[in-house]
Amino acid sequence: MGQRTCSVEGCSKPRVYANGWCGMHYQRWQRHGSLDNPRQQCAVEGCTKAVRGRGLCGTHYARWRTHGDPLIRKNLVGESEETRFWDKVNREGPVPDIGRCWLWEGAKTATGYGHLRSDGRAKKAHRVSYELFVEPIPEGMEIDHICRNRSCVNPLHLRAVNHQAQASNTVQFNSTKTHCPRGHEYNDYRQSGARRCTRCERILAAERA
Repeated sequence: MGQRTCSVEGCSKPRVYANGWCGMHYQRWQRHGSLDNPRQQCAVEGCTKAVRGRGLCGTHYARWRTHGDPLIRKNLVGESEETRFWDKVNREGPVPDIGRCWLWEGAKTATGYGHLRSDGRAKKAHRVSYELFVEPIPEGMEIDHICRNRSCVNPLHLRAVNHQAQASNTVQFNSTKTHCPRGHEYNDYRQSGARRCTRCERILAAERA
C-alpha cells in the first residue's frame, strides 16, 4: 500500500492528518480557517489587527471561541449604559422607611458598592444611577446612600453631598449599630472609644492559634 499524501492540489507531503491534509495545511486551517496562505489582517470588516487564529485577530478569535460568533461580545455593540444598568438591578430589595431598595446584582467592590464598565472604565453603580435619573454629579460632590445600603441603586435613596458630610453621615450611622458584622452584640470599648466585640476577638484568636 502506497504512502498517503496530502489531498491539497499540488502538495505531496506525507503524514496525512484529519480531512486528508498534511500537517502544514491542517495547522494552517486550524489557525487561519483557510488552506490558503494566512491573511495578515483580521477577516472582520473594519478590523485591521493581525491574525491570531481562523483568520481572526485575538479579540475576534476570543469572541468566536466564547460565543461562536466573532461579532458577539458580553456587552453587545451599541448597547446603552442604561440597558446594561437595568440588566443588573433587582427592584425587590429591603424596604426601609424611605421606600424599597434597588439591589445591584452585578459585580461589586470589596466594600460592597456595585460597579459596571462604561466608556472603557469602571464606574460605581450608584453614581451611574444618580446621573441617569437625577442629574450630573456636581464637581467635588459625593453620592451618599440615605438608606445606608451600599448595594442600593435606587435614585430616591441617593443624594449629592460634600466629603465632610459624607464622612459625618458614615460615622453617625456606624454609631447606631448595636451588633458586629457577625451578628454579635457590641459589649465592650477600646481605649480609643471604639466599640469592640469580644466574641469575635476570641474566635479570631482561636483561629490564629
